[in-house]
Amino acid sequence: MDNPEIILRRADLSECEQIARVSRASRQHFLPYLPDLHSIEEDVAYFSNVVLRESEVWCAEQHNTLVGFCAFRDRWLDHLYCLPRYVGRGAGTKLLNKAKEGQAELSLWVFQQNDRAIRFYERNGFVKVSETDGSGCEEKLPDALYTWRHDRSANDFSS
Repeated sequence: MDNPEIILRRADLSECEQIARVSRASRQHFLPYLPDLHSIEEDVAYFSNVVLRESEVWCAEQHNTLVGFCAFRDRWLDHLYCLPRYVGRGAGTKLLNKAKEGQAELSLWVFQQNDRAIRFYERNGFVKVSETDGSGCEEKLPDALYTWRHDRSANDFSS
């Protein structure tokens, strides 16, 4: 679904609080089972000092409102979050396509309980590579590694 009202643009360091709030709102709405490990102030510091400095971050905007963002680097999608009321309106797909641009391969981690995100990524060509028991992630919840490759469809990934 291509929504022409959604505009993508590079994030600015001054937007770290808005970006942290989008992440927090999305996680609280769609992932209520996640432990709340950090304060909003810690989230803002993380996005300001780590994510916006180490990753390419793009924002999705609709009518001058930041509705979602993604953060990626070479071969990795680290974050993709949209405000709950904007999910299903094309922002996530536009952000994911931006992250895919110029990449031969893109990998990401997703919680195994996050069925909605898993369906979204699988619809967009990602395939599951492995699963973990969650002991290696901060939340201590089972997760899965998914990968997309530019030169192959999901159906022939393993060949």
